[in-house]
Amino acid sequence: LPRSICASLGHLHSTAPTHPVEETQRQLALAFGNKGAAYIVQLNPQPIGSGAIAQVHEALSNDGQQLAIKVVHPGVEVNVSVDLWLLKMAARLVESFTPLHGMQWLALPEAVDHFSEFMHQQLDLRTEAYNLTRFIANFPDAASSSGSIVFPRPIEGFVTKHVLVETLLPGKPISCLLGRDGPTDGLTGSLDKKAEIDTRKRIARRGLHAFLKMVLVDNFVHADLHPGNILVDTCAQTDDVLMRPKL
Repeated sequence: LPRSICASLGHLHSTAPTHPVEETQRQLALAFGNKGAAYIVQLNPQPIGSGAIAQVHEALSNDGQQLAIKVVHPGVEVNVSVDLWLLKMAARLVESFTPLHGMQWLALPEAVDHFSEFMHQQLDLRTEAYNLTRFIANFPDAASSSGSIVFPRPIEGFVTKHVLVETLLPGKPISCLLGRDGPTDGLTGSLDKKAEIDTRKRIARRGLHAFLKMVLVDNFVHADLHPGNILVDTCAQTDDVLMRPKL
């Protein structure tokens, strides 16, 4: 695809339409009540990211910890259910009326059923919290001085189906490094072309190592590693690669 189209589609990674902050506050009150009001002392009304399923707000806890609060968009479950029903009906029609021999072997309705199962899992943020906890366990060196792959940590007692409170990771989207051919201040703040290339190589090696570990060692893979979900903290001595959950 042309770069202009890719750039336009890239905005959907984390800049999808948002819902009002009042809805976020309502969901927080419904999920956690007074406990949430006491723990979350400051909430940024402007989302720092929004995807098809949920949006994320920056917040501050009563002990000074920076938080990311993810809230499912209102009505998204109904919209997804309707879309999946339409998709299943279309699959049945194609299978029934397409005159191609052997079309039934494609098992289109069954494929839609499998897709629907995964989509409904994404609507439950408790599943995402469990996955994050498992990723943290799979990368135990992430908290050490030599660690380079970091995942946000769900806050115990503040996870529901529609709201997920987790630690906020610093860093810039890895897209700051993509598609650049010359000197840049995208991540390092430097116009030194060699320094920028060295940074890219270090990040590429760490990212490749992490992905291969997921596939070959852990058998548990982050399946949504688009640029909006990978942050890079070049202020850290190790050039930390920070993987956040999907939006």
